[in-house]
Amino acid sequence: TLTDDQYPEFIELCKSYSKEWKSSNNSSIEILFLQFLSYYVKTFNVKQFVVSIQTRMPVVKIDKNWHSRKLLIEGTF
Repeated sequence: TLTDDQYPEFIELCKSYSKEWKSSNNSSIEILFLQFLSYYVKTFNVKQFVVSIQTRMPVVKIDKNWHSRKLLIEGTF
């Protein structure tokens, strides 16, 4: 948790990191978004797994007692 006086320092730190970080990926944002959607439509097994932001890995739906056929995303709460 940041205090009010730490926000400017944090923002500057983020800006400095973003200047230093370089990617060899030259794809447009549109192509990246389409690839993202393609993965979750064609590859990811939505019948068996939940996308988990908390664990950063797929979680088995049975473990969560979720039975929906839709793509589910578990938050950090």
